Amino acid sequence: MRSKIPALILASLFAAAPVIASFHLVKVKEVFPGTAASPNSQYVVLQAYAMGQNVFSGHVVHFYDAAGVEISSATFPGNLSNPADQMTVLIATTEAASLFSVTADLTMTAVLPLVGGKVCWEALDCVAWGSYTGSATGVGTPFNAPVGLERGQAMQRRLDVCPAGMPTILEACDDTGNSANDFIFATPAPRNNAGTTGTPPPSTCGNSVLEGLEGCDDGNTTGGDGCSDVCQPEPAAVAATAALLADMPGIAPGNFVLEPGESAGFLTTWQNNGSSALTLSGVGALFTGPAGASYSVLDATADYGSVGAGSSASCSTLLDCYAIGVSAPAVRPVQHWDASFTEVLSNAAFKVWAVHIGESFPDVPTADIFYAFIENLFHNGVTGGCAGGNYCPGNPVTRAQMAVFLLKSKFGQAHVPPACTGLVFTDVPCTGGPFDPWIEELSSLGVTGGCGSGNYCPDATVTRQQMAVFLLKTKEGSAYDPPDCTGVFGDVPCTPGTGFPDWIEELYARSITGGCQASPLLYCPTSPNNRGQMAVFLVKTFGLLIYGP
Repeated sequence: MRSKIPALILASLFAAAPVIASFHLVKVKEVFPGTAASPNSQYVVLQAYAMGQNVFSGHVVHFYDAAGVEISSATFPGNLSNPADQMTVLIATTEAASLFSVTADLTMTAVLPLVGGKVCWEALDCVAWGSYTGSATGVGTPFNAPVGLERGQAMQRRLDVCPAGMPTILEACDDTGNSANDFIFATPAPRNNAGTTGTPPPSTCGNSVLEGLEGCDDGNTTGGDGCSDVCQPEPAAVAATAALLADMPGIAPGNFVLEPGESAGFLTTWQNNGSSALTLSGVGALFTGPAGASYSVLDATADYGSVGAGSSASCSTLLDCYAIGVSAPAVRPVQHWDASFTEVLSNAAFKVWAVHIGESFPDVPTADIFYAFIENLFHNGVTGGCAGGNYCPGNPVTRAQMAVFLLKSKFGQAHVPPACTGLVFTDVPCTGGPFDPWIEELSSLGVTGGCGSGNYCPDATVTRQQMAVFLLKTKEGSAYDPPDCTGVFGDVPCTPGTGFPDWIEELYARSITGGCQASPLLYCPTSPNNRGQMAVFLVKTFGLLIYGP
């Protein structure tokens, strides 16, 4: 009887112990997207963090795109031979196995999306990168967002995450469920279940041959020219300079503003600030915006071709640009509605472009001649409109309002003028008036001396001839002296060096104004300047961009 008691106890202990299937304690260790010379040489490495985790038969590695949609999978046909703790498993394309001279444990197809994606070992462990927008469960913030994977470099799990762990082995606590925290870029080290580590392919940096793990090779080993001294791209060598909208094929010509319910081409321009030519292409990784509308990338690629040193290039040159679209929700999400378009270049540079969505003011229809300029002014924070969510395009502009418009156009929407003193103009007492600090700063910059007798006349309407001086002095500085007039407008007699004619004609010479009438050419110098006209004057004088860097 005594011999049966220990047996029963042992049986009960085994029955209570948790059973862990022998493929659970495995993590994604490394993701490699191929090289610039061999982009299909892709692989994934799994690693165990306990013994006996080699029962892989029928189990699957899943591959997902940036939206979290599964695009491929690879299923193990049998178990693995090596059950050791820390053993690795190599899932690779045939090109990767050849490139690194190593035998893969399972063959995959080259499906890893560079800019954004996810890899999962069953549903047990997942890692995400770049512009991935699918479920965040288990992956947290994507690694290297928004750029993603980079050719020639491996996305490799850190082994030093555990606070009290060992920094040379994989442990459960090395996984925080946050890809941005758990992974780094490293030299690729594909290792199979037999314990064989692949050999990185050889290369000679600076020989003008793209080979090995190189991301570029411009024939030298000098950094700062767009290709580094170790032949890797230098994202800082390029800068985004401009963007604009273009009509889509088959759609009536537009007004270069994206309205709700519209689709349009999105044309971007980049400057090569390096000392060598760069071949650039781009991917539209994300198009997002305020909730309540849907945002679509209709064409996600762009090509800039070879961009010479010190030169800029637009994707429009090769007729290969992005296309985007936005829905027309029943309720506008916000009055100032901006979406965000994320572009990632082939050299790992990226830009998040602000994409303004028009029809901001109910009293400014899209057919209004001032519409695009008003949307531009609103987007740049120069004005928030008038009462009731409107813009009031026909209202005259006062001298007080003009001070704010000018300074925000020159210095940006975040500009805050110095505190006023009340000692500059007798009719600007600095007793809490919202325009007082702006008026005094305009005076301190030498743009205006007031309207006479020590006054500024803040409530007086700005005339079109006064506007010419305001604009050019704010833009060029108080010492600016325009060229002498020649007699361009029929209603602006030329008096060189005296009065307004020089200033008015300089606006015309800069294509800031075409006058108020074309035939005969007139300017209407004493007419009041309204808010619609003001938008054109400010946008053109200060070069404000509705879509730009």
